[in-house]
Amino acid sequence: MARPTASRPRAAAAGAGDEPVDRVAAHTGVGSGAATRRHTRDVLGVSPRAYRDTSYGSA
Repeated sequence: MARPTASRPRAAAAGAGDEPVDRVAAHTGVGSGAATRRHTRDVLGVSPRAYRDTSYGSA
């Protein structure tokens, strides 16, 4: 499987609202929540939660 592009962690981090990262990862094709968290941190420099909070305000 090819490494996910930068748009996938953004979609996983931002488009999920209150969806668990594991569920979003499955929907975006990343595979697992751990892979999503690791890739989001590598690409964006923050966790999916931190990205959600700074991009859309904390819930």
